[in-house]
Amino acid sequence: MRTSIKTLLATAGAVALAAGGVVVTSASGISAPAHTYTVHLTAVQTNERNFFTGPHGSPQPGDHIVFQQRLFYDSERHQLAGTALITCTFAFTNQDACTADAVLYHRGGLVVEGLSPNTPTFSLAIVGGTQEFADSGGWAEVSGSGSVQTIVLHIAN
Repeated sequence: MRTSIKTLLATAGAVALAAGGVVVTSASGISAPAHTYTVHLTAVQTNERNFFTGPHGSPQPGDHIVFQQRLFYDSERHQLAGTALITCTFAFTNQDACTADAVLYHRGGLVVEGLSPNTPTFSLAIVGGTQEFADSGGWAEVSGSGSVQTIVLHIAN
């Protein structure tokens, strides 16, 4: 069994690949660096559901876990930012395939996915979004364990 199942994910998510070399090409054919900005979030787990088939309820490859989180712009959890739904599928290694669908109220949705190692700090790729985050890429740095994580979104558009 893994050291801590709750260490799997925070939100939304963060495979630090997506934004490192993002460039935007203008109509003139000249490349320019993409605009990158950060969004700092505190994620608080509100629900969890395990779908485990192993002996004594242990996870096996192909099993999955689903989390729901409330997202806040501040660590004191006064400024509600949105929600996230995270699904992780257990693999044959200590890395699990995870997808987070997050909604930041009045800003849009984000999809974050990648391989999540069994460590308290990791990164996943931002693979898309809506509204403010349409055509965005980047990565999400996730840190912390248990029911509260810190997430820093590095958004490139």
